[in-house]
Amino acid sequence: MTTRFAVSLLAVAALGLGGCSAEVSTGKTVNTDKAEESIGASLSEQLGGTVTVTCPDDVEAKKGDTFTCDAKGSDGRTGTVNVTQKDDDGNISWKLG
Repeated sequence: MTTRFAVSLLAVAALGLGGCSAEVSTGKTVNTDKAEESIGASLSEQLGGTVTVTCPDDVEAKKGDTFTCDAKGSDGRTGTVNVTQKDDDGNISWKLG
């Protein structure tokens, strides 16, 4: 992670803007495409520019389980997003790692 994006991510986290909740369920797995879109849109708004988020596929929807997504800014800087499942229905919360 390069310094400027890392500082931006830390600044967002420090301001309490680095977390969010979303409902991204389809059956027994988390709709990670929807999670990527939701997290990416939120980070893009908070940080300015475009942030693309990539999450693992086929994440089982299970309350308390966690997974990690990768974030990449349009300037090439990268970071991680820690995602926690709030219930068995695919509702999530996330924060910058």
